[in-house]
Order: sequence, then C-alpha cells, then structure tokens
Amino acid sequence: MAKNTSVIRIPTKLEGDFFRYYLEFLTPIHKLTPRETDVFAAFLKERYRLSKLISDDSLISKLMMSSDTQRILQEKCEMTPSHFQAIFSKLRKLGYIKNGYVDARFMPKIDESINCFNLIFYFDLNV
Repeated sequence: MAKNTSVIRIPTKLEGDFFRYYLEFLTPIHKLTPRETDVFAAFLKERYRLSKLISDDSLISKLMMSSDTQRILQEKCEMTPSHFQAIFSKLRKLGYIKNGYVDARFMPKIDESINCFNLIFYFDLNV
C-alpha cells in the first residue's frame, strides 16, 4: 500500500520566525488575522523564552500578563497600545490565552536537543 506523505523542510530559528511560521500553518484552525497572528506569535515566543529561564509555570504566566511584558510585546509587534490591547483581548476572549497560559493546542512542544520540530497534519480523506 502506498503512503501519501510529503515532507517539506523549513529553515528557521526559535529566536527568529519559528512561532510565526508555526501559527501560519495552523491558520485553518485558529482563523486569526495576520496581525492577530503576529501578536500571538510574539506571545508564544516570549513565553517559550521565559520557560528556558524560569521553571515555575505560574510565575511565567504572571510575568506574561504583566504590563511591562505586554508593553515589550506591543513594541516588538510595532503596534499602538490600543491596537495591541484590542488584539490581546480578542486572544483572551477566544481562550487562546488564559491567565498567561496558552491553549495547549497552540503551544508547540519543542525539544531543542533534536534540532527540529515536526508538525504533522492528518487529512482524513474519507470524511
């Protein structure tokens, strides 16, 4: 029986555009606009960066929700404070961010020792 598979290599870095690319592939699931995706990617990237420095998940969540961190994310996204807050509020309303935690469907489980991340889509063609 033949396997229907296709593998595409996407060169990127965790410090670079990884989280943005990751969310772009998940667009059919989250249905966010490009600017909403920018904010969500910045949030994921910062949360991941903090997780490498701090082991207490609740402390990371508190830091992620602080006004200082949100101001930094807003500056990284090059947005006005009001536009950033509107998008951030929408992400919370949709449940993608809740009390500084990320919906598990959207938080990639990264093992840096492997030097790659596999995102597998399963298309059920019998539906």
